[in-house]
Amino acid sequence: MNIPLNKKAALLQISDQCVMCGMCAPHCPTYTKHHNEAESPRGRIALISALLQDKLPLSDQLKQHLDSCLSCRACEASCPSGVKYGELLDGIRAVQRAEEGASNPAKERLLKTLASGKTLRNSAKLIRLAQRSGTYALLSKGIERFIIEQPHISELLPVQLPARKNWDKQYPAIGEERGRISLFTGCVADICDQNTLQDAITLLTHIGFRVDIPTQQGCCGALHHHAGDTASSQQLAEANIEAFSDDEDQPIIHCATGCGAHLMEYRQQLNTPKANQFSIKVDEISHFLLSNGIQKLTFEPLNKPVSIHLPCTQRNVLKQSATPFELLELIPSLKSTPLAGNNHCCGAAGSYMLEQPQMAQQLRQDKLDALQQSQSQIVVSSNIGCAMYLAAGIRQQGLSVDVIHPISLLVRQLIH
Repeated sequence: MNIPLNKKAALLQISDQCVMCGMCAPHCPTYTKHHNEAESPRGRIALISALLQDKLPLSDQLKQHLDSCLSCRACEASCPSGVKYGELLDGIRAVQRAEEGASNPAKERLLKTLASGKTLRNSAKLIRLAQRSGTYALLSKGIERFIIEQPHISELLPVQLPARKNWDKQYPAIGEERGRISLFTGCVADICDQNTLQDAITLLTHIGFRVDIPTQQGCCGALHHHAGDTASSQQLAEANIEAFSDDEDQPIIHCATGCGAHLMEYRQQLNTPKANQFSIKVDEISHFLLSNGIQKLTFEPLNKPVSIHLPCTQRNVLKQSATPFELLELIPSLKSTPLAGNNHCCGAAGSYMLEQPQMAQQLRQDKLDALQQSQSQIVVSSNIGCAMYLAAGIRQQGLSVDVIHPISLLVRQLIH
């Protein structure tokens, strides 16, 4: 492969940190399913190292082993040597893309749709119209092919895509203003899950914060970055940094851990003072609420079993596994338990659920089986992609389980 020497040296430095101890293997979802060394983090690092040193060609088989990685970074969180596996994998995917070009037209269409707020909103309007007219079942294959070019994406969407509303630029604090925050709305969440964003505004304003919503913000660029499209991901990062630049000290709050993890890593991606300043201000909604007075609010008791799903980004990148448990302790009588198998990915993993459906569905089935055994009526998840993927599986199996964000459960029980 024709790799710039500085890029090759940087990636080899990361791969050389791996001492091949194998402690990552039991934490890797694909290895636990295949028990194939090439499907383990250690195996993939060995393949990447050989590729960088021109000892192996970029064959279809090698690409499949790399593509089947979920980028869940459970291996990174468990690595005693501190190998930056996520950075290594993203780096080699960028090299691969530069070498081969954009080889997946369907994925490119998805990335372009997410990057363009206008295209995404127009696509959502067409889908919403088809759902409301009763023609969606007939048109779903056409929608998958011509609007988004992603097979099976219609299965992931809500049965009724909610009407999208335009946000106000500001939402005043209720009572005395204690501070101001900026809310990151994202791309898919702003189409499919405005309810969670509205619930964030409700709780933030109730504890005394004015909520600002910058109008020029857009997709965080995580999917582009993980696909090796560094040019697009950098453009999206720079656009968001500029959109949130009006107040240098104002916290930037996100409601999706996948987006938030990437927002926090703008500083590594761009390595500029502005990016560093931006990333320092980013905080996850539940963590921010717990640190800023949510305890003063009162909530109605809820005597129901609730399972807590932990997205990989919340566990392995943000390192906030305890946050949703602490938050839901504020609801009296609530019986919350971790969803069995939280240490492994649910299979959503950004666009992985569309590109590697067989493995993704195996991993999701483990979650659905655990959910049935728990007999919970509610499962909470702090990431929009995970929530949509779990909800789709729940619908397919005919289960009576509600999938929501933990802050939405608080708003349901909030005593105004």
